[in-house]
Amino acid sequence: MSNAPGLVRSWPWMVGVAVAFAGGFALSGAMNVNRLEQAETESKDRQRKEAWLSLDEETGKPGRSMSSLRSKADDASGGRVSIDAKIAKTIRMKNPADRISAWVREVDGMTAENALAYLNALDASDPQAKKQLEWQILIRRWMELDPAGCARHIASLPVETKTQFAIDVAMNKWTETDLGAAAAFIETLKGTALYNSALHSHIGRIGTSDLQTAMSMADRAWKDNPEKYNWMMERLHGEFRFANQGGDSRVFFDSIPTAEGKAAAFGHVFFRLWNNSPDEAADWLVTQPDFASGAAVRRIVNLKNAAAAGSGDTWKTEHFPQVDITGG
Repeated sequence: MSNAPGLVRSWPWMVGVAVAFAGGFALSGAMNVNRLEQAETESKDRQRKEAWLSLDEETGKPGRSMSSLRSKADDASGGRVSIDAKIAKTIRMKNPADRISAWVREVDGMTAENALAYLNALDASDPQAKKQLEWQILIRRWMELDPAGCARHIASLPVETKTQFAIDVAMNKWTETDLGAAAAFIETLKGTALYNSALHSHIGRIGTSDLQTAMSMADRAWKDNPEKYNWMMERLHGEFRFANQGGDSRVFFDSIPTAEGKAAAFGHVFFRLWNNSPDEAADWLVTQPDFASGAAVRRIVNLKNAAAAGSGDTWKTEHFPQVDITGG
């Protein structure tokens, strides 16, 4: 698992994301973290860093990085004030692609000592700007520099949507780099409002490499809480598809060892198949009589009736006579 310093290597993907934001798209949950993670491992790190190397004036050979020189200049010009001014200027940039690429360069110069100043400056910048992606980039960089310090700070913040998002990003990154330390920290959150978000992220990250262990952890944590269990299985389904480049959701379903897990995952798998091919979804549904929901069966019935009046009713009578499709 890579823990290479800096996020300059990620910026081409982030520019693309920024453009997508401008077009009305949003990132959420595991896909946010996974796509940023994929960018970190696939981007041309060496070429990008070479583009930022300065030349030593005396020798003409590559010297310190521009981000390092920029950090020294910040310290010389007042540190915190300079950080506030630079970040405010970056966040005011109108073009999303330019703003994200500039932000990545700024965060690459961040240190463990001034990370909190960066976060405070980001929060204090333009209140009208949407800064979810900037937050994510900053938190992941801070977790590279000082994971314990970053996590402790997030846990000290008032609990709101932004804090839940931050702990999700932080625990995902920490689980990648030091699973044991992440697990130990999450134990300290028991009884707090951040515990479920932290554990959810931790289990989700484990699911990218060890799906069975992640499922067992989800069973122990939430099997008696249908809402949270459903939420966890949805994330594991997403992690499975991402790790397997859009892998077959039916394979994911078959790998679930418990009936409770299958029941929690059923809707997510069915609607993924439906989006791919309603006919495939109908064929799969017939193989799952123990988990078929009224909503799923109703969709197939309506589809078949639209194609040939009465055919959907006949299909239901043949395969799911016991399923009530009159509910919401």
